[in-house]
Amino acid sequence: MPTTLLLPAVIATVAIIAIVFALRGRRMDQHPICRRCGFDLFGKPELTKVCGECGSDLNGRRAVRVGRREKRHRLLWVAGMVFLACAGWEGRLGWQAGKSTDWNQHKPVFWLERDVHGKYVPARDIALAELARRIAVGTLPKDREAALLNEAFALQADRTRPWIPGWGTLIEAAQNAHRLGADRWRLYLFQGITTVPLVLDVRCGVSRFFRLDSFRC
Repeated sequence: MPTTLLLPAVIATVAIIAIVFALRGRRMDQHPICRRCGFDLFGKPELTKVCGECGSDLNGRRAVRVGRREKRHRLLWVAGMVFLACAGWEGRLGWQAGKSTDWNQHKPVFWLERDVHGKYVPARDIALAELARRIAVGTLPKDREAALLNEAFALQADRTRPWIPGWGTLIEAAQNAHRLGADRWRLYLFQGITTVPLVLDVRCGVSRFFRLDSFRC
């Protein structure tokens, strides 16, 4: 835990201990007290077996405690304010730390794959980039890597579906990590050329005999 988060946590722990101590209170006398309802049994006959207030059995173990206690209200108030301040401090620091953390690096593979196949485009692109990073560093399981690469090649070969650059990043990460193979890399390059639409624009007036207003192939 960073030092900035540790300090308010330590102070909050001390405040909690102080709150418990304040709630326990100080002993004001030596009177016997019914533990269940807090009724003062002082002056009652010693042979009394039940509490005159709640009717509980006073002969049971720990049925009677000695001494009436009074809470330490001032300490309770101060410790409570300190605890609330530390909780707010800790919450703010935790929020700032959470905002600066890339949580996608901690997501399990199934979660990233769900984002990849989801309809939210920004989440899909971020998930593909994270999967490519894991392929590059070798932390993605081999079976999941193979399944994702097969899906990427299938998508690239399908002319009816639009190509997503994130899948290309994933394939290139496998190639840079020397886990793709020469044949599949050539296939990726060939399919990449055939999937790019070629457009030829010809300028007007290329001939003295005829004029092309527009020509596109």
